[in-house]
Amino acid sequence: MWSLLAPLLALALVQTPSPVGPTGPLFLGLETADADVLVLRYRTDDRTPAPSQDPARYLVNDRPVMRVGRHSAPIYEERCTDWKAQRYPMLLEHRLYLELSEPLKEGTELRVRGPWGEHAERFSALTTRCESFKINQAGYGTRGQDRRAYLAAWLGDLGGRELKAKGPVELRVASDDTLIATIALGEPTTDQRAGGPARSLDLGVLSEPGSYYLSLPGVGRSASFPYGPAVAHHAFYVHARGFYHQRCGVPLEKPHTRWTRPACHETMRVTEGEPPGFIKLKEGPIRPSRGGHHDAGDFDHRLAHVLVPAWLMEAVELYPERFPDGQLDIPESGNGISDLLDEALFAIERWEVLQEDDGGVRAGTEARRHPTYGEVNAATDPLEYRTYRRDGFTTLSAAGLFAQASRLLRPRDPKRADALLRRAVKAWEFFERHRDGEEYRFTPGPRLRASCHLYLATGEEKYHAELKTQALYLCDKGPSRSKWPAQHAGTYYHLGLLRKGMIFTHDFFPYLLDHGRPVDEEVVAALRQRVISRANDTVKKLTKRSWAYLEAKGWGACTGVGRWGDQLVHAHYLTGKQVYLDHAGRLADFALGVNPAGWSFTTGLGHRPPYTPLQLDSYAHVRRGEAPVPGIVIYGVAEVGKSEHQKVVTRQVYPEFDSIPMLRRLTDGWSVVPQAEFTTYETMAPNTFLFAALAPETPLKGELLPVGTVGLPGGDPRGQLRP
Repeated sequence: MWSLLAPLLALALVQTPSPVGPTGPLFLGLETADADVLVLRYRTDDRTPAPSQDPARYLVNDRPVMRVGRHSAPIYEERCTDWKAQRYPMLLEHRLYLELSEPLKEGTELRVRGPWGEHAERFSALTTRCESFKINQAGYGTRGQDRRAYLAAWLGDLGGRELKAKGPVELRVASDDTLIATIALGEPTTDQRAGGPARSLDLGVLSEPGSYYLSLPGVGRSASFPYGPAVAHHAFYVHARGFYHQRCGVPLEKPHTRWTRPACHETMRVTEGEPPGFIKLKEGPIRPSRGGHHDAGDFDHRLAHVLVPAWLMEAVELYPERFPDGQLDIPESGNGISDLLDEALFAIERWEVLQEDDGGVRAGTEARRHPTYGEVNAATDPLEYRTYRRDGFTTLSAAGLFAQASRLLRPRDPKRADALLRRAVKAWEFFERHRDGEEYRFTPGPRLRASCHLYLATGEEKYHAELKTQALYLCDKGPSRSKWPAQHAGTYYHLGLLRKGMIFTHDFFPYLLDHGRPVDEEVVAALRQRVISRANDTVKKLTKRSWAYLEAKGWGACTGVGRWGDQLVHAHYLTGKQVYLDHAGRLADFALGVNPAGWSFTTGLGHRPPYTPLQLDSYAHVRRGEAPVPGIVIYGVAEVGKSEHQKVVTRQVYPEFDSIPMLRRLTDGWSVVPQAEFTTYETMAPNTFLFAALAPETPLKGELLPVGTVGLPGGDPRGQLRP
C-alpha cells in the first residue's frame, strides 16, 4: 500500500496537523471516483466521532462542494480488552466523497479544506488514483485470454452512479507513461448486488510482459498491475505457500518464511470423541502429533481436511511437468520430489498419525474449546488437542489419499510409496469389515475416491468393480440414481454435506487419464459427460454476468472461486476448448480485485488485501503494523450473523451494514467470522488448484515477484488506538 500511496503523499503541498490530537484523524490520501468526485481518505480510532458530511464545511479551491457522501468501515480490530463491556478497540477508514460543481481539469492544483485539515495535490489522470477502477491487483497471466478490468463508481451513502466520463481509457506503461492503446468502455451493466452500473474494459490488447496502468482522462488512473507468465506463477506461488504457514507440529523458520514461529502442537491425546464438535473427554494415551494444516484461524484438524491434499495432488495429476522440485521454497525443496506433492504429503501425514493398527482412521483432532483470540499463536496455544473416534468418511477418504500419493510418489521414493499403499489397503479392509455397520455411514463420495485410487495403484479388479458401481450411481446409469447430497457438486459443501457423500471431480477424474489400467468405456463416457455438463452450466451462468462470481452469500462462496474453477479446468483438460480456461481466468481475476469492492481476497497479493484476517498467527504481526501471513483466502463477501461479537464491528460500518449492496458489504475485523475467517479446504485448497491450472506451462521457480507485505494503511495501529 505504501508504495502505491507514496506518489500521492509526496505531492501533498499542505497537510494541516489534525485538530483532534494524537488519536485523531490520520490523512491517508486524496483520490477520485469520477470526473466530478474527489475522495478523501482518513483513518481514525472507533471513538473518534464520524466525519462531518455538511457540504458547507468543505471547500475545493475556495469553492463549496455540492454533496458529501461517506463510507466508513473498520480496517483493524484489537482483541477484546473488556469482556463485560464487549470492548474491541478498532481503527476505521473513512472515505468522504466530495461532489464538485464542475469536472476536474488536468493539471489543476487542488486545495481541499475540511473539518480535518487542509490537503493539496495537483490533479493528473496519470498520477491521481481513481478508486472506481477494478483490476486484478496481482496482475494478469497469459493462459486465460478473456482479461477484463471494470469501472464502477459507488459513493457510499450516495449510492452507485453511471460515470460522467465516457472514455476511452488509456493503457500505459507504468515506468514511463508510454501510451500503448486506447480501450473503449463497454456498455453499462447493472447488478443490484454490485450497487450500481459497471463498464467493462477489454485488456486483450496486452501482449508483452511488463507493468501497466489504466488512465481515464479527466478522472484518474488505476494502480499499476503486471502482465505475463511470471505473474501467473506468482499468484500460484503465494497461494500454494499459504499451506506452509498453516503447517502443524513443526516450526516455521527462515529462510523459508519471514513469518516465523516455533513448533506447535507436537502431541495429541487419543480419545473416542464424536465428530465434529469440541471434545470434552480427558482420558486416553498421549501420542506424537504432526502433519496436516490448521483448519483456519484456530488449530483443529477436521474431517474435511481430506480435501486439501486431494486438491493439491489433482494439480500434480493433471500437470506433472508444471510443478517441479524446488519451486516453492519449502523445507523439502531439493529432495527430488515436486514441492506441490511434498505439501500434499505433509497434509497426508495427519491421516497417517490418525490411522490405527486395524486400518481405521480417526476423524481429526479438536480441543475442548477454541483458543481466545489475541492471546496465543499456534506455538503458545496451551489447549490440549484430542482425537475423534474412527470414522467411515475419513477412513475411506484417507485410503484414497494414501493410494494416490503412493502412485505419484513411486518414481521418486518407492519405499515410502509401498508404505502408503499398505496403509491404503488396511483402510479399505477396515471398510470391508464394517461396511454394513449402522455406526459407519460410508457414502458414494469417499467410496468412489478410495476405489478409484486403489484400482489405479494396484490394478485389482475388486476395486475396479466398486469404482464402476459408484460411478454409474453418480451418473444415474446404475440400478439407482444419485440423491442429494451424494452427487457431483463440490461447490456447496460443508461438514454435514461431505459426510453424506458429496462427490468431487478429483474423486474420479484420474480414472479418465492415461494411467495404463483397463477402463470401462461406459463409465469413462458417463464421467466425461458429467464434467463437461457441469462446466457448461458454469460458463452459461458466468456469460450472463459482468462480474465473475457464482454466489454471493455463503461463507467463502464468493471468494473460494476454485470450487467452480474446478469444473472449468477439468473440462478444458478434456476438450482443449479455450472458453473454459477463459472463464477460469475470470474467476481468478474476481478473487484478486476485479470485484465491486475492489479487494484482493488473498493476503500477500494486491494493494488492497485483507488487513486483519481471523488467523491467530497473523494477529501479532498485524498488531505491529506488519502484514498478515500471506496466502490466506478469506471468506470475504458473506451474510453475517447478529451475535454481539460481530455487531461490535458491523455497527461501525456506514452506511448501515445490511443496507450496503451485497458485493460491497465487506469489512476488516477478525470477529466478523463469516467474512474474516477462512478454511484450508473451502477457500485455500480449491483456489490453489485454480491458480495451479493457470500457472505457466513452462515451470517457473521461487519468489520471482515480491510477496506482498501490505500492512494497515497508516502503519502501526497501536499509537492511534484508545482503550
